Amino acid sequence: MPSVGPLGPGTAATDGTVIDVNNALTLDDVGTGTIYSASTGSLILKNFGFSGIPLGATINSVDVALRAGATPDGFQDDVTIFITTDGTTISGTGAVDSAYSYAALPSFSTRIITLSGVSALGFLSASDVMASTFGIFVGATNADVGYDLQVDYATLTVNYTLGSGVLQRTLRGVG
Repeated sequence: MPSVGPLGPGTAATDGTVIDVNNALTLDDVGTGTIYSASTGSLILKNFGFSGIPLGATINSVDVALRAGATPDGFQDDVTIFITTDGTTISGTGAVDSAYSYAALPSFSTRIITLSGVSALGFLSASDVMASTFGIFVGATNADVGYDLQVDYATLTVNYTLGSGVLQRTLRGVG
């Protein structure tokens, strides 16, 4: 299966009050401000710079390599990841990963979370993925006071297949 990536984000934002969001643009062991879904909203990473995916290709999955640190507070604290095609709203049901799987702050560790299928991804097209607004929302669920999640960096890899309607050029020798 062809793939493109891993590529890192070019733009970071928040739909709430997460501080230091631009710290998630470089792999440097310096995290964003703490993310709590209820009170701070989510971290939005986009503009991954994908190109070369043939129009008409089927997007099968997106692998998210999330480098983060967490300090769970003993409850069911989870990291949530959603796809966005327009940079402002989520698409699909996303994926959930346990906060207990990440290194304890102030350390960071990387985990691969794969989003696949229409339910998790929404209906993604090659042009969606190659747009500067394509990216991910990173949030926390079941989080309350005492829970910390900080993101150092993330990369995305897009896996796709060529559909029967996708034309590929073939060079043939003449003579």
